[in-house]
Amino acid sequence: MVKTDNLKMHGVAATVLMDGTADIANETTNLHVVVIPQVNLGTAPLVYALAVNPVIGIGSFLAQLFLSAPVMKALTYQMQITGPWKAPVVTKLEGGKLESAPKGAD
Repeated sequence: MVKTDNLKMHGVAATVLMDGTADIANETTNLHVVVIPQVNLGTAPLVYALAVNPVIGIGSFLAQLFLSAPVMKALTYQMQITGPWKAPVVTKLEGGKLESAPKGAD
C-alpha cells in the first residue's frame, strides 16, 4: 500500500496535485487529483509594446498579468480516481459535489 498526502508534479502545461492511496498488490487506487493549467501568453505583448505600439502592448501585458490567476482558477479541475488499474472510475468533482465523468472522458 502506497499513500501520499502531497504529491506534486510540475509540467509545462499544468501542475498536478494528488493525495490518496494505491494498493500495488491488488492493483487498485483511491486518489484525489487536482489539475491546475499553466496560463502564459508568453512575451508577445512585450515585443508588441517595444516594436509597434507601446500603449497597446503594455495594456495587453498588464491584462495578462492581472487575469492569469482568475483564468487558471476557472480552468482548474478536480477528480476522484478509484477502482482497479485496468478499469478506473474517474469522477469529476465540482463545487464539492461528486459528478460522474462521461464514459470515455479523460
